Amino acid sequence: MTLTQSSIRWQYFPRSQRPPDHLLAVVKAFEAAAGPFSEHYALWESWAKAPAGPPPRMESNQVLAKVAPQLETAGYMVEKTGAKLPLTVLWGTNGKPEKSYNADAKMEHAAGRETVVEVEAGGATANNLWRKDLMEACVMPYVDFLVLAVRNEYRSWDKKKGTPRVRLDFGSVTAELDAVFESHRLQLPLLGILVIGY
Repeated sequence: MTLTQSSIRWQYFPRSQRPPDHLLAVVKAFEAAAGPFSEHYALWESWAKAPAGPPPRMESNQVLAKVAPQLETAGYMVEKTGAKLPLTVLWGTNGKPEKSYNADAKMEHAAGRETVVEVEAGGATANNLWRKDLMEACVMPYVDFLVLAVRNEYRSWDKKKGTPRVRLDFGSVTAELDAVFESHRLQLPLLGILVIGY
């Protein structure tokens, strides 16, 4: 796969089950934004042929902004600048929230039950942000489903070699989750995890 293709890929875990429709709505949101993603990847490859100045970047908040309208149409709340989406994990005296984690998007898919969406870019595997997202979702007491959106391929520029560095983020994340679910050694408190590659 090359960055210009920008095909949306997805894998649901456990693989023995079909993802619920409200998760497939997130896939559709990314499919609707595939055009802008392709444009960005084409711009990056054009830059890499004759590097001048900093390489084009698409941060995770920019990706979230591209899919936000369709997510909201599907019933998701989406994080906005200055408006976080906290999910409390610990309550203190008089029920006051003491510890919360923020989600990029969320939906109450059933009464009192949540689905969380996390969108990552360059740091998904390089900085293990997908593992952080997984850990946080696992300790959110009312979360049943996690959607992780990562790059199919993430490319950065190796200044010493003068060549692109490629990380296959979607493949890396799905391979590790496959090992978790197939081994049965680690029981996650989630009903399902959807990984989207964009």
